[in-house]
Amino acid sequence: MMLERKGRPEREGDKVTGKIVKDENGEKVMIPGSLKSVKAIGWYIKEYGIAQISMNLTNISDTPVHIAFDEVCRKADARGVRVTGSELVGLIPLKSLLDAGRYFLARQQLSSGVSDDELIKIAIRSMGLNDIHQFKPEEKIIEFVMADISEHKLIDMNLKAFMDETASDSPTPGGGSVSAYMGALGVALGTMVANLSSHKRGWDDRWKEFSDWAEKGKAFQNNLLQMVDEDTTAFNRIIEAFSTSEKI
Repeated sequence: MMLERKGRPEREGDKVTGKIVKDENGEKVMIPGSLKSVKAIGWYIKEYGIAQISMNLTNISDTPVHIAFDEVCRKADARGVRVTGSELVGLIPLKSLLDAGRYFLARQQLSSGVSDDELIKIAIRSMGLNDIHQFKPEEKIIEFVMADISEHKLIDMNLKAFMDETASDSPTPGGGSVSAYMGALGVALGTMVANLSSHKRGWDDRWKEFSDWAEKGKAFQNNLLQMVDEDTTAFNRIIEAFSTSEKI
């Protein structure tokens, strides 16, 4: 089964082995596909009693992974069969899984203003990425694979460790980092209210409105958290510059 806009050749009789139909000019008559920038083929595995579809997404901006998955589910359902899982070969951008998580939450009319970790879990569950082989985000998501695990980040500390580091005799983290973190917590409270409101009884028709506010809150949280480490990095560079200047 081909699932790309170019489609597949129309055949006489059997859709797989039948003679290809040609027009008056001798050109193949194509049955239009349903997805752009996707190359796919399917076959039946007799020993397992299942069919498998292999898909190559050549441009995930044209067809995101969750749309491709949903289309396969739709085609399978039309034939009275069910998709039992999926497998990702290679690496995937973080954005693709975050978008997938938001997509499936919207399908359930649930707020998408949740953490990135939660969005990733929802994407994995919704697309059955754990059903065939265990999907390990740290090994499959490009940004996670490329991350420098040796880099010390304040935002990776637990609350007590962050407090102890702030109270130590080191000049960092300082007021900027602490203020950014406090700001992130303040926004998190507002995000919590938006998420709670998105499924409040009697407000069912407003779930999207509150979900959008929760999404905005999450974006502010992420920006403020980034500033926690940025402030410390900037201050340390200033101290280093002064130290270098004194030596000269």
